[in-house]
Amino acid sequence: MTIVSYFFGLEGWLTEVVPKPLQTVMFNFSVAKKAKITDPFLGVLEKVMMILVLLYVVNNINDLEQHKIVEVPVGYPTYEFLRYTQQQLKDGSGFNSVRNDINQLPYCSASEEYEYLRAQKDDSGNFISPTEDFTVVTDPEVKRKGVVEVFNDDKIGCKQINYAELKTKQSATAYLTTFQKETLTTSYICDGFQHPVTGATTVGFNRVNYESWQNGRTYDCQDFRESSDDKSTIIGKADLSKHFRTTEHEFGEDSCACLEMRNYFSVAPESIGLEIFHSFRGSEIMHSVAATSMVDSKYSPTTFVVRDPRMDVREGLIDIPAGLAERLKVPFEPGQPISFSLKELLQIAGADLDDAVDPNTVPLRPGQPIPKRRVTGVRLNIDLVYSIEVGGSEPTCEMRVSFDDGLQSWSQDARTHQRHSISETWDTARNNGVLKQYSEVVNRGIVVQFQAKGIIKKFDFFQLMNVLTQGLVLFPLATFVVYFLAITVSPRRKLYSPAINSHFNYEKELGSFGISSLFVVSQYAAWKKDGKIKITDTKKGMNLDELTEILMGDKDAPGYPLQPKDVATNFAATIFDAVKALRKDTHTKGDGKDYEIGLADLLSIETGEIFDYDTAVKMAGGAGSQFKKSHKMTRQNTTRSRMTGRLSIGGGARTQPVQPVSQPVTQQVQPQVQQQQQQMQVQQMQQQQQQQQPRNMAVVIPAGVGPGSMITVQTPLGTNLQVAIPPNAHPGMTLQVPY
Repeated sequence: MTIVSYFFGLEGWLTEVVPKPLQTVMFNFSVAKKAKITDPFLGVLEKVMMILVLLYVVNNINDLEQHKIVEVPVGYPTYEFLRYTQQQLKDGSGFNSVRNDINQLPYCSASEEYEYLRAQKDDSGNFISPTEDFTVVTDPEVKRKGVVEVFNDDKIGCKQINYAELKTKQSATAYLTTFQKETLTTSYICDGFQHPVTGATTVGFNRVNYESWQNGRTYDCQDFRESSDDKSTIIGKADLSKHFRTTEHEFGEDSCACLEMRNYFSVAPESIGLEIFHSFRGSEIMHSVAATSMVDSKYSPTTFVVRDPRMDVREGLIDIPAGLAERLKVPFEPGQPISFSLKELLQIAGADLDDAVDPNTVPLRPGQPIPKRRVTGVRLNIDLVYSIEVGGSEPTCEMRVSFDDGLQSWSQDARTHQRHSISETWDTARNNGVLKQYSEVVNRGIVVQFQAKGIIKKFDFFQLMNVLTQGLVLFPLATFVVYFLAITVSPRRKLYSPAINSHFNYEKELGSFGISSLFVVSQYAAWKKDGKIKITDTKKGMNLDELTEILMGDKDAPGYPLQPKDVATNFAATIFDAVKALRKDTHTKGDGKDYEIGLADLLSIETGEIFDYDTAVKMAGGAGSQFKKSHKMTRQNTTRSRMTGRLSIGGGARTQPVQPVSQPVTQQVQPQVQQQQQQMQVQQMQQQQQQQQPRNMAVVIPAGVGPGSMITVQTPLGTNLQVAIPPNAHPGMTLQVPY
């Protein structure tokens, strides 16, 4: 027993075992049909999308390295401020050298160009600073710049601030002062302080001693200032009083505090150097790898200093000087300090302290001059972007330098000049009437912010599988898009939809093949009988000429040829092309040569792509065996019944007589088959008679055509026919033309 016959035997057994109501559900299954459709546009589109998916996966692996697990390392800098770097020592641009040549510094000689009066608004939205006049005062001599003087950066002088005071260092943030605002606060006894009234005359604009004050004269804070009005500013209140009254509960007296503010530029702070090392470490997942640029070890990175690529979108950046650019081409190897002055780091980032800030980063009044970075400060960002591969070589770090504009300020501890007395009484004669005196310092300048970024990466097999799985998931997406276009947008969508989405019934399809084979075999036999196909020992099928003649029609029939020879030849050639493609797809040679078409080829072409000839022969054998088996059993039962004259009912306990069968079953079936064959022969004879009987069609002679001319008309069969115009015929006449 062959596998095929066993398979069909199993199907027969299942048909008997499974109840009929359940067979509809049990004997059907759904499957995603894979339909191979020939369409140049959609085919190319699918392949292009698949290539794009493949490139996407390759890019994820090769460029993005998504087949590796990654993490951001923990990093930190180790840095020191220097009075000069090695390069500054060579070119004489160190801090001590530049700070002593103060006349060459533009911000010291033309400080008015650096003034910035910060714009302030009141509750109504009106600007109260900067302003030229205080409108409450009627005396035209009383003028000042702004009401909120503490925010006015004017009257700026240069000051040799101590090197130790210029810099402040934290673990990942450094501060370097470029601008300093110092406010001197002195508290006096309030006896004798005047409260200014509009139009009143202020007495005594020069500093006086304590004895004169005790003689009953009235004064205010401007009488006790330490510097002149063109250098310092007495901070007052909105009501024009210059002092701030405070009740000193421990003394039972009121103190009046005077605030005198002075603004300074520090001299050459950007000439201070910075020497940088950096270190990183990874987690346990990365085997806790760690290294530092101070020494040369396996994972110690080579450092490249560059301008941050994010700065490319910024406008107004300065170019890196040629000499500095050449130095940046050489990376810093492990063990080599990364040394630059603050000025050089700003140049790498694209900034200069003496350039104006971005106007969108500081408050400005319309038309107000834009302040410079030396006054407002600037944030210098140093990002340490690591690229470390566990188990790999050549670890690197890219030190990306950038900057951000905006007010950058920080405070220092207050400096006490005269401490508050711990006595319970206030000795007014002591310290010229001063209760206490201290200075408050607010700095602005360069804030250097270090931050560790980048990745530590390690190959991971499961991560690689995830990337490949993503690609496998995306591949069917290309086919789905093409499928969607095929059934919705394509001009052939009405044909593609049933081809893609169909219900397949095995018995029906195989039966359809058998019915189609019946007509193909019958027609093929007729062609052989009529001599239109000549079959020999060496010639197993019809060639191109024979197929062309068949497509042109019967030579002896009226209206020959039914179509021009060139058209018939083209049709015949397409059949040969289809046979060639079919043989290639099914890996068969057919029953003819490459230039011949046999019966098996015609059957395979006619019955479509579900069954070819070889597959149908194999499947029909299995299905036929089941039919023959059941037919044999029926015939045996019928013969047995005829011999016994009885049919067993209910297990044979009860019998009923039956009429004798007049003829065996085989004798009854045979006349039926003969009758069907006779009916088919009659139908074929009728078709031949219809073909032999001339059929006529009415043809109207068109205008401009005379006797002897040839015109081409189309028959009801869809073929073209050449008609000769007979003598005595004229335009408009109707002819009866056989076809």
